[in-house]
Amino acid sequence: RLLIEDSANTPITNRFEYTKTQDRRAAIERNFNMIDEAIENLRQEFKLLPTMADKKLVEWARAVLELDNLIFLEVDTTGVKEEDCITRFTLINRDGHIDTDFFVKPQKTLEYNASYASGIKPEQLQDARTLYQSWDDILSALSGKYVLCWNAKFDYGMLRADAARSGLELPMVIGDDLQRKAADYWNAQYIRMEDACTKIKAAMPEKPNQTSMHRGYAQFNILKAMSEGIFNMQAPDALGDLDDHPVRPDSYDSHPF
Repeated sequence: RLLIEDSANTPITNRFEYTKTQDRRAAIERNFNMIDEAIENLRQEFKLLPTMADKKLVEWARAVLELDNLIFLEVDTTGVKEEDCITRFTLINRDGHIDTDFFVKPQKTLEYNASYASGIKPEQLQDARTLYQSWDDILSALSGKYVLCWNAKFDYGMLRADAARSGLELPMVIGDDLQRKAADYWNAQYIRMEDACTKIKAAMPEKPNQTSMHRGYAQFNILKAMSEGIFNMQAPDALGDLDDHPVRPDSYDSHPF
């Protein structure tokens, strides 16, 4: 109102008009300062709003979930060194159900730490096929698939190294590293699977009761949460029993196992 009054006035012709105009403009200036302060307070409140997921990563997750040939890969090993061997090969499909899952008899003893992390007991490997005997099934399961993997460098590196010792070769696999995508999604340099699951209200079973299936289900639910823009929630109680686990977002793990 003051601004309208001032702009409508005729040129100043006397001391009284000058004083009145000066007072009015001082009032306008005070109002501007109050508005600026209010806007700054609103800006600070805006900065404190919960972080939202990056739109491009949400759209990426949605697009990947639509792929008919999407699968999630989990590989267990006897340890974390290049000379260690594959002990389990697991694939979860785009609907969150088991596509492929079998143990592999390694040429090396299963380390205690690897057993604890993967939930695999040595006796489970005694009657399993070797990697050489399982290789055709592995290639068939990966053929024509878009593969998401948590810490892909580790899993593919171990697969290739173990295969090479048997004179086998892992062909090109099309897909992406979900751990890297999740780190970008949560604005982190690095993120563990269990921490990502906590953020989406999904608790993994405690080791040694978590398996490659839990981690495969975890990958599925992390991608699904990303596709819905879910960024940070509280974690519920851990889910332990897989028998009544038709892929609800309540179970899971970090890696490399």
